[in-house]
Amino acid sequence: MRKSQHILRNVKKILLCIPILSLFIRACRKLLRITLSARYNCLWAEKSIAPARRPSMGYFWRLQADIHFIRYRQPDASSPAIPGLSHPGELPPMLSKGKPKVTLFTGTMGPGGAEWQVCLLARELQRKGCPVRVVVMNSYGSGGHRTPWLHKNGIPCVAMHTDPPLFLLPTKPLPHQADILAMLPRRARTDCMNLCAHLALDPPDILHCFLDYSNIIGAYAGLLSGVPALRLSLRSMNPSSYLYYENWWRPSYRYLLQYPQIRLEANSHFAALDYQDWLESSPMPEVIPNAVDTAPFDFQPSDTREQIRQNLGLEVDTPLVLTVLRLEEEKCPLDMLRIFAELRKSRINARLIHVGIGYMLKEATQFARSLNLGDSVLFLGARHDIPALMAAADALLLTSRVESSPNVLLEAMAAGLPFVAPRVGGVPELASNGENGFLEAHGDIAAMAKRLGLLLENKELARSMGAKGRGNVAAMYTPERLVDNVLAAYGRQFAAL
Repeated sequence: MRKSQHILRNVKKILLCIPILSLFIRACRKLLRITLSARYNCLWAEKSIAPARRPSMGYFWRLQADIHFIRYRQPDASSPAIPGLSHPGELPPMLSKGKPKVTLFTGTMGPGGAEWQVCLLARELQRKGCPVRVVVMNSYGSGGHRTPWLHKNGIPCVAMHTDPPLFLLPTKPLPHQADILAMLPRRARTDCMNLCAHLALDPPDILHCFLDYSNIIGAYAGLLSGVPALRLSLRSMNPSSYLYYENWWRPSYRYLLQYPQIRLEANSHFAALDYQDWLESSPMPEVIPNAVDTAPFDFQPSDTREQIRQNLGLEVDTPLVLTVLRLEEEKCPLDMLRIFAELRKSRINARLIHVGIGYMLKEATQFARSLNLGDSVLFLGARHDIPALMAAADALLLTSRVESSPNVLLEAMAAGLPFVAPRVGGVPELASNGENGFLEAHGDIAAMAKRLGLLLENKELARSMGAKGRGNVAAMYTPERLVDNVLAAYGRQFAAL
């Protein structure tokens, strides 16, 4: 009885505290709003931003209900541009010096190739004297894989969902905001508004977006925030054949392309033509090839091969095949295992190590067991030591059904590692069959296994192909060449405005 009375008294105390706590939270929110409003007024004055570029406070002070109850209206190329958003206003003075202020925007800093290109571009822009920062949607788990690299190189990286710049407080959206937000599904509107808040805190001269969802969210946010120039980077083939594709992407792309401050770019001619056909647009997206940082591959210690193999429990002379790919449907990881099983039939006692993550990990491990591959296959997950693993391997295997410009082939060439890859998408733009690697038809398991066996048995052929690959990379795919191409593209884009 006494215990129950004690519990009852504590419950009453808690209930009495709730109204007081609520009043305290309201007071803090009001104080924060006043403080941040003053901060923004100072920010606009300090940056001398033209009136046409000053976003209204309504861009970030809003109720969730205000943006989520706007009725969805799917856009298309026939939808008219919203007056006042089709011209970015005065161009920033930094452009005359060739050093625009750049924000790079993508979904995560995961271990993928597109994210690595963002990192390389950010570092090279910084070396050129351009103020640059990276904004990602989230950095949870593997989504923060490359964040430490950015911080090590002194590049700011902000995650929208974990580092919000402010609390979004209630204000009704302005009419043109509502028109833009109506073109986004409700679940995408919060991402758009969060990015608007980050763009308002530190307005860029150019917002450079990567990957389809980030491209569309970034383009809408850039229009709302008055960013002078927007570049949308297409990192693969058109997404209509991918499992993650959403039907509102194509209409959004077609609508956004009518704004003069928005430009598309691709990393291969094949991908540029593919997107042009898919979007039924003109002109073709500009092509800016990928780059690879050769330094980590050039300065591997002489005992790296032995050390890595010892750590993996392998003999120094064991033939070793490396695969670096996401365990997802479009990368065909089961074909990787079929090819390796076919290779083992030729009595080559090889081992396979896989680097990467993905939702097909469980299926791939079970399939490896069903093929009686046993301990000959190692799934290593996400790794930071790709150059060292390539130094330890004898050949690289790629099995994707769609590719635009696979980073892993550039890295293999930088490491002097010969490869077997499918003849799909933009792969033939990187590799010449029989020169720096072998290209076979996608899905031809026997042919790819035969080529892989040839590389493992003929060491002289493997070394020759590796040397030619290194020469190709050094001549055409350097980070310095990437940043020069990007800055030239920025200049052309601003000149056309």
